[in-house]
Amino acid sequence: MNYCLWLSYVWEIGGVTSGRMIEAGLGAEDVYKAGEDALRSLEIFDKKQLSAIEMKKKEFDFSREEYMLAEKGIDFYCKEKGPYPERLRYIFDSPYSLFVRGKLPDEETPAVAVVGARSCSPYGKAVSREIGEGLAGYGINVISGMALGIDGESQKGALSAGGKTYAVLGSGVDICYPSGNRRLYDEVRRQCGVISEFYPGTVPQGWNFVLRNRIISGLSDCVIVVEAKAKSGSLITAEYALQQGRDLYAVPGYIDQALSRGCNRLIRQGAGIFVSVDDFVEDVSFFEPFSSYLKGVNSKNNSRGGDAEANGADNFKLVKSESVVYSSLNLLPKSLEEIGVECSLPPRELIKAVSSLCSKGLIYESAKGRYSRKKMG
Repeated sequence: MNYCLWLSYVWEIGGVTSGRMIEAGLGAEDVYKAGEDALRSLEIFDKKQLSAIEMKKKEFDFSREEYMLAEKGIDFYCKEKGPYPERLRYIFDSPYSLFVRGKLPDEETPAVAVVGARSCSPYGKAVSREIGEGLAGYGINVISGMALGIDGESQKGALSAGGKTYAVLGSGVDICYPSGNRRLYDEVRRQCGVISEFYPGTVPQGWNFVLRNRIISGLSDCVIVVEAKAKSGSLITAEYALQQGRDLYAVPGYIDQALSRGCNRLIRQGAGIFVSVDDFVEDVSFFEPFSSYLKGVNSKNNSRGGDAEANGADNFKLVKSESVVYSSLNLLPKSLEEIGVECSLPPRELIKAVSSLCSKGLIYESAKGRYSRKKMG
């Protein structure tokens, strides 16, 4: 019996609790077979979770649920065992399991999330589609939420350019939401993959979209925000990206437009300024997995001669701590203390990363004890 599938239907057991469970060496089968008193003694599950576990033991029909997945063409992945996206495995509150129609993104291919306003402007619509097409031209996977507006347009752009795009839903993967994106849903499902941590049949609800945003950023190496109001779900994705050590970019907009306020604020706070796909790729080509991947891609930047080489884009491979530190910096100086707080790195690891980035010429000490990115080009 697939005990991992059973546990994924106990919705009260979230990513944090399942993580503690796995760290304690406890598997789904152990939880299923243990009595309530034994589980209580472990001090991993709270009263509500214990009650939900016992109830789901009585309700869950293994044969029926496994048949339903097969009938609908839904694959099941669990971080407890078997294949599971490595980008997701170590983020905070990583989902215990995923349901997928289609395929998961290739682990070796760089992935960029493109998110933004549902009620976007014609400008935002055009820019997001252009970004999707441009990233696809470089062979980069596009990750988004298939929402109306920016999300959907970027994914349509990627598909029109013959690229790969993956949709993370705030519902079960067997439910197309919004219904107006049915054609997009069918194309993504058939050519790439539709992904959700919510078990099949789960209807879309507000809080589901907040939760799914951490998966959008988690499956990505960078996040680009295109049009967002001052209070926007896209800014939640941006916050997750920073927490997960992902690089963050925003498309600038008119200062008097509500749809530009979220992006302009992100830029003011240190996000990279997105002006074109070519410039973006040149910027991120310092980092893995972009660095090694882009060397083998016959793409647009080949026609730009030695620009990338002159800027050193192919000369460095950054380890995770260096990438996190570099992502936290911009042209405005920050102290070691500020960098440490933002990156959540131990002092010794922080100093080692900063020293290495300085020696590589990527950052410099612009004032005593304060560091900035080095302007390239």
